[in-house]
Amino acid sequence: MIAHRIFTAIYFLVSRFIPHVAACGIMYCVGILICPNHLLAQSSPVREQASMRNVRADSLEQVLATLPATQDSTRSLVLSELAIEYAPVFPEKAKAYSEKALSIAQILDFKRGKAYASLSLGIYFWFQNLYDNAFRHFTDAATHFQELGAKQEVARVYTHIGNVHLRTARYEKAMECYNQSIAIAEELGDKERIAYNISSRAQVFRRLYGDYDRALQDLSEGARLFREAGNMTRVSINTNIMGAVYSDKKDYTRSLEYHLKALAMERLLPPSPHIVETLIDIATTLNILQRPVESLPYLREAEREAVRGNARHIRMYLYTTLAETHAALRQFDEAYRAQTLAFQLKDTVFANDRTNAIAEMQARFDLANTQHALERSRAESHRERLLLYASFLGSALILVSAVWFWLLYRRARRAEALLLSKQAIIEKQSSDIQEANTLLHEQNIKLHALNEEKNEFLGIAVHDLKNPLSAIYLTTDLITESLKAGKMEKIAHYAASVRSATNQMLSIVGNLLDINKLEQGAWKLVPEPILSTILHDIIEAHSLAAAAKSISLTLELELAQPTNTWFWADETAFRHIMDNLLSNAIKYTPLKGSVVVRVSEHNSLVHIAVQDTGQGFTEKDKQQMFGKFARLSARPTAGESSTGLGLSIVKKLADSMHAHLWCESEYGNGATFILEFPQHNSAQ
Repeated sequence: MIAHRIFTAIYFLVSRFIPHVAACGIMYCVGILICPNHLLAQSSPVREQASMRNVRADSLEQVLATLPATQDSTRSLVLSELAIEYAPVFPEKAKAYSEKALSIAQILDFKRGKAYASLSLGIYFWFQNLYDNAFRHFTDAATHFQELGAKQEVARVYTHIGNVHLRTARYEKAMECYNQSIAIAEELGDKERIAYNISSRAQVFRRLYGDYDRALQDLSEGARLFREAGNMTRVSINTNIMGAVYSDKKDYTRSLEYHLKALAMERLLPPSPHIVETLIDIATTLNILQRPVESLPYLREAEREAVRGNARHIRMYLYTTLAETHAALRQFDEAYRAQTLAFQLKDTVFANDRTNAIAEMQARFDLANTQHALERSRAESHRERLLLYASFLGSALILVSAVWFWLLYRRARRAEALLLSKQAIIEKQSSDIQEANTLLHEQNIKLHALNEEKNEFLGIAVHDLKNPLSAIYLTTDLITESLKAGKMEKIAHYAASVRSATNQMLSIVGNLLDINKLEQGAWKLVPEPILSTILHDIIEAHSLAAAAKSISLTLELELAQPTNTWFWADETAFRHIMDNLLSNAIKYTPLKGSVVVRVSEHNSLVHIAVQDTGQGFTEKDKQQMFGKFARLSARPTAGESSTGLGLSIVKKLADSMHAHLWCESEYGNGATFILEFPQHNSAQ
């Protein structure tokens, strides 16, 4: 132990002043001089097991030995943990413990025990490179942990499944598993699990996408998280893999730097099987740099570690590298020996893989058949007992039933017939009542609506007729006074006022009659070809009303043939529509405003737009403007009256002619009412 500390101290002093590779070579020789057995002893499997894994394994073995026989569920869990510890160094012992743990869990139907036993078996097969078996056990473990709601363990198993996909070159599946594990780990705040996954994910970026920079980024971030968690073994592993990535990038000097850095860390840590891979990676990089003499000591050390640790797959990789090194040194006998050992290990490994895989599948197949046969036998036995009981009970019930049926059959039949008859009568009466109630309810709704409309109709009619009638009444008094005084000019003025009030009343009554006629279907519309020049007459009829308010009233014919453009409409209804739209435009346009009637053609349709510079309409106005008795926000600019029926009549007339009517308006910026009629070809 003292010699080891002296060796480590001298190594760090030397490495500060000379290159790292040279320092390693010098210290190797110094180590032999200081303690010739040190380099041989430091990789001893006894020391390895006694340092890191054996401490935990011994503790678990002590727990297992002191467990009472009644605590089989705990025994199953401890066996699984022991199997996981032994998997890298004592695989057969790990397998035996895992199978025993699974057997106990299955007998007890202990789901958590099944989950951990499946996990330990998956890890065992992983270290044996039997990836199909490892995958099957890992997926079994994932299923059990998901059913238990053990999210942390689910994330752990997803990492293992991703590693199987990675080792079998199914990189997309590996990435999917790593990302699933990361999502769960982030939810749980498990930084170390995140580190495992992003470190493994780096291999996907490296091997599938060739994205070496992203791989280095993930490995560096993983190392940082491992360092925060105090897991320096994983920090050294990530550092070594970063060296491999730099080797992929052909930066062999940087690659060697990282491999040696990883080795320095591993020498200060408790012994681990990972040191073998690091030693081989250093030797491989030195060979690439054409420095086989320097690589040979690392391979010898790796050989001692691998042989004593019984890592057959690593030994196969080791002897292949050793053969290449001896060949580079022209030591062909040694190269032949190493290559022969590599071939022997390859044959042994693959033969064992096949044997183990077949044995595993056969064992599971036999177990499944045995369980199925046992379940079938139990089911048949249970069914036979049920049939026996049923036969006894059935005989007794048949006897009793025969007696009672004979006594009650006739009376039951009569009672049933009478009941059915009464039930049919009740159902018929209930159906008739239901229909009558439904019809009465519908009629009540209609009557209520009609009554409301009638009341509204009468209220509006009385309100709108009251003002002109009052005006006429007062004007007649003024006419009488003027007659007595002989003031004929005033009489003429008052007569004009009476005429205006009378016209207003006639307009109100006319609108009421029109809406009533439309709703009763008494107004029959017959569309016919109408020439666009009809608008001249209609506008002329409203020119005096526009002039009275100094409003500019104009017609714009944006037509290819202004004097020969026809469209389909009922002339009477069309005049009625235009009268309403023009009178409204003049009514709601302020003094000295403008009203424009614009006619244009659009895809075999004639558009007639009435545009004013009035107050415009709000969004709420536009939603209800075509309803009966609508009261909108806009008000006539000269005190004119409004029944709220004009636009309703216009809409109904347009719909009856299959014309399209709509309004475009922005509140405060006037309004435009647009009519769309089918165009008539005058050549037809």
